[in-house]
Amino acid sequence: MGSFFFIGYIPAGSGTAASMAGALIWVLISRIPAYYWTVFLTIGAGFLVSGYAERKVFGEKDSSKIVIDEVSGILITYLSFTFTPPRGYLYLAAGFVLFRFFDILKPFPIFLLERVKGGPGIMLDDIVSGLFSNLVLQVIRLLTGW
Repeated sequence: MGSFFFIGYIPAGSGTAASMAGALIWVLISRIPAYYWTVFLTIGAGFLVSGYAERKVFGEKDSSKIVIDEVSGILITYLSFTFTPPRGYLYLAAGFVLFRFFDILKPFPIFLLERVKGGPGIMLDDIVSGLFSNLVLQVIRLLTGW
């Protein structure tokens, strides 16, 4: 489960692939109330399984094979947005770029969260990256009238 249906086993770019999978989930279900439950359950599952996967399955700190954190983060990025063409394509692209930016570069204070051990450390930096991305998308929506 931590590898999110084996996406984590992709040899290069597993985090990007997992982010794409999460974005696809948003495209498919963002207009139904189940989207919020999906976000909540994915985050909860991430906290439950990522620490176990780190210790017992992969045996390394924050293994690149654990990607449920990226899925959770990108789902948070799109909270309160719905995929409705043509505007939905703008949200899709902007949210994806923003999330990958924050997730990869980890500006202050995100990088501090990597110091947290276990499952919370794996999950928290991506959750905050998703929150930052969502905030920037909200500002873009207000300024541009998307």
